[in-house]
This record gives sequence, structure tokens and C-alpha cells, in this order.
Amino acid sequence: MRLGSSIAPRVTRSTRRALVNWTAGITMVWMLMMTIGLPLVEEVRSYRKVAARIVEELPPGFKCIARHNLGDPQRALLDYFANIRTVREDLPQASRCHALLVQAQPLRLPVIAPEWSESWRGSRTGDRNELFILYRR
Repeated sequence: MRLGSSIAPRVTRSTRRALVNWTAGITMVWMLMMTIGLPLVEEVRSYRKVAARIVEELPPGFKCIARHNLGDPQRALLDYFANIRTVREDLPQASRCHALLVQAQPLRLPVIAPEWSESWRGSRTGDRNELFILYRR
């Protein structure tokens, strides 16, 4: 074996090397951004804090919560995060509920019967299109 020879194979210059390096760099930057930034995005979009606030504001010993205009995704996420199950307000068993949860848009608040008094109003952080209002009987 000669002294000048190398065991490693010679790598020929390729016209694709720059494209591969650029793609790998962009992929690494994207993965880093997702690793660092995804928990922050999840915190803003989550219903965890809203569900916790609703549970804090519920009357002691509540049996059920009636709902008005609460969407299926919101119902599922409130059930997931805080074990809150609601009853449609037009069903007979809703007359026994001592709390009413309303989902509304901030500029279009629904008309609620006078027997209900507002006890809490809130939304997710940074969400301007969705508002939750909790009423007590």
C-alpha cells in the first residue's frame, strides 16, 4: 500500500450537494422551531385553562350544567379536560341544572332568561371570536 493513498473513497463534486445541504438545514431549523414553539402554540389553543376556570366557578354541589350554543368540539374538550358534561337547555332534565354554560361571539350575546345571573365570562388566551359565559340559577 502506498503512503499517499487513502482508504476513504473519493467523493466527487456533485451539483446536488448545495440543494441537499440547504434542504437538510431548512429541515433542522423547522424541527427546532416546532420543538421549541409547539408547546407555546398548544398553550394558546388549548381549552385546559378555560375548563379549569369553569370548574372553579361552578356552584358547590352542582348536579348538572345546561348548555346553550355549545359546539361539539368544545363539549368534547371540556369533557376531556375537566370531566364537564352538559345537557341541552331545551331538554326536561336541564330544568334541574343550577348552571348554564353559553358559547357566544363577543359582539353577539344571546338573550338568556332572567332567572339566570352571570357568574363568569372568559375565553382562551388570544381568542377574539369565542366567548364562554357561565350563569347560575
